[in-house]
Order: sequence, then structure tokens, then C-alpha cells
Amino acid sequence: MRKTLLLIFLCIPQLLLAQIPGGKWDGPLITKYGTFHKGDTLKVGLGSDPNGDFKFIYQPANDLLGTDQVNFQKMYASTRLIVKYFKEWESHKFGLKQFTVVSFPSRNGVVELEAAIEAGEIIVPNFKPKQLNQVPQFSVADELTKLKRLLDDGVLTKDEYESQKKKLLGN
Repeated sequence: MRKTLLLIFLCIPQLLLAQIPGGKWDGPLITKYGTFHKGDTLKVGLGSDPNGDFKFIYQPANDLLGTDQVNFQKMYASTRLIVKYFKEWESHKFGLKQFTVVSFPSRNGVVELEAAIEAGEIIVPNFKPKQLNQVPQFSVADELTKLKRLLDDGVLTKDEYESQKKKLLGN
């Protein structure tokens, strides 16, 4: 009796922590980026949140315990995750969502696979993710040409032109 109570006492927290909503299946999950199977290895890229954490790889909130969602932190970039199984869940707020359940540090976590791939959080061969917060690239020569045109058109004074030119050339 005591062993049974001890076993129940030890298992209940793990069962409560492992609550990921939805119906479970072993796969495969077919996406526009390929087909994913139980046991596949997912290569983690970089987090798409401005602070480097992940938006689409996380441990979901647990309503039974009142815990919040915990996003995968940036220190896990370039790691690998093993697909355990898949879940599908529909809510009025978000519609139908499919999750890839993976081993998360100390418990299960989920990957919103298509969104994670598109954001570069999961890397798949032959797919180039969108560059988030990318600064437009320009050449110094192009900018100098634009400045010269503005000087010639009388938009900039000679002093303004020289000042901007020095900034571009790093002087």
C-alpha cells in the first residue's frame, strides 16, 4: 500500500507536467517543407524573438498546474531535437494546430513545425528562411553616388556632402 501511494505521489507531478493538448498520433506529419516521422532529428537554428529566444519551440502552458508557456531559450540554438510523436489540437482562438512533440530539457516540448521552419528556428535542407529584422544592405559606392547627386541637384550644401561622405567612409 505504501509503495503504491509513493508511486502515485511520484508519478502525478510528471503526468501533470506532461499535459500537451490534443489528439496524439505517431505520424507522419506532411508539411509543405517535407514529411516528418517519429524518430526524426530536427536541427535547431536561431531563435526568431528579438532577444534570440524561440517563438515556435516551447513547453506549452499547463492549465491544471497554472503554469505559463516556457519558450526554448537562445542557448539551445544549434542543438538537435528528436521527434517523439505528433499532436493535433483545435481551439476557437487559434483554429487547428499541429504540433511536433519533442524531448525538451527535463520534459516534453512542442514545435510548431511550419512556423518554426519559416522563421529559421528549425533548419531543413534546401529551404532558406525569411530574414527577420534584417537591415537592408547597401554599398558605400551607391550611397556616395546618391550623395553626389543630391549635391549636384542643390539639395545638399558642400559642407553637408563632405560630412555625410566622411560618415560613410568611416573618417
